[in-house]
Amino acid sequence: MSAVFTVSALFGCGGSRKYTVDDIIAFHTSCYGMESNPVYAFALRKQDENWLFSASCRVKSRDDCYTSFSSFPIPTEEAEKFLEIIREEDEIRRLRKYRNPIRFFHIADEPMRSSGMTFTDGNSIEKETKLCDRAIDCLRDLADRHYEAAEKAELIAIKNKLTSVFIRLKDTEPWRSHSFTLKKDGDHWYFSFECSFGEDSLPVKVENVRLSDEETDDVIRIIAKYDLISKASGYAEPPEDVDGITDRSVYFTDFSLAGGRRINSSLPVPDELTGCLYGLAGAKLLTEVNISRSCMDHSSSYSFSLEKTEDNWFLSFDCAADCVGYHTNAEKIPVDTEEAEEILRTVRERRLISEVLSYEAPSESDVYVLDETTYNTSFAFSDGSSVHAPISAGRELTDAFYSLAGRKIKK
Repeated sequence: MSAVFTVSALFGCGGSRKYTVDDIIAFHTSCYGMESNPVYAFALRKQDENWLFSASCRVKSRDDCYTSFSSFPIPTEEAEKFLEIIREEDEIRRLRKYRNPIRFFHIADEPMRSSGMTFTDGNSIEKETKLCDRAIDCLRDLADRHYEAAEKAELIAIKNKLTSVFIRLKDTEPWRSHSFTLKKDGDHWYFSFECSFGEDSLPVKVENVRLSDEETDDVIRIIAKYDLISKASGYAEPPEDVDGITDRSVYFTDFSLAGGRRINSSLPVPDELTGCLYGLAGAKLLTEVNISRSCMDHSSSYSFSLEKTEDNWFLSFDCAADCVGYHTNAEKIPVDTEEAEEILRTVRERRLISEVLSYEAPSESDVYVLDETTYNTSFAFSDGSSVHAPISAGRELTDAFYSLAGRKIKK
């Protein structure tokens, strides 16, 4: 669940009481930039004798990984370590004396910072400033230590709460319209969809395809990340006369919960979720994956193709398997299901089908580059449609193809 930190706040504490860290029952600190996700946002809240930690930030121990989770219990000694930093740095006194700046105009790209504390008597401090660096570093370490367990616990909780997910867009451009449904039946989830793969493609409709736990988790994880269930609760329901609306796009986001509650809203879902669902749909229909790179350094050029014929997968490639030697060319080498799934899983996880579908050609340049490197990524589907874009498939998929080709050469 996306960590949204709401603290009842007053600008200063009531009365003249001098508070200590022993009086703190909740705190939060955050910094927002130009992106939709905060640069960081942390909160600690005491419930009975337990401390609950919430965090939204980049993970220190992993490149390009952003985590967001709420109300995860942490050991008391870890919370006390943070509070000891607050005491040593005299943060309560600093926050209390800090004067919020008076602004006559707003600077669009100026970071927005806030920090607040709530005490046992109900009084609070809320100021437009950050905590000291030691405190922020401690909170980042806490997030790094607990994010995997916190995300897993949150994922399980949401999966137990949800019984179905319905996402639909009725777009002014019909080929962009789509609908996706995940429905729980017993211990398994099933996927239905109707969408087009490209402007010239007819809609494809598929019903009740069983999803793996990994595929289901991909979707639920994004729902949790953006706190979509809570956000949908605050949105208006979609209009009833949908077919009569032609001048604007209409969104449907519907969650059914255990116990019979249903949340029907017009909440637009994030592109990440749409991309994930298109990737899931495409993966169920994929019959061909092609990637290529062409450049003046021939040893760095490559082309790979994974093609399905009936129920069998075949690999074709033209590459230098060690990336430095002579090229090896092979056509339609059989690969087993597990090897093909490695490629298909990478396509799904990288959201490559959605990336190709959303590609827009840049404006033409007057500059001619002699040694220009060109890429192509394309997919073909069982309905006969195909999509392509002159983009790199990314390091992960390229490495997976090189690894598979290398294994076949050694055999």
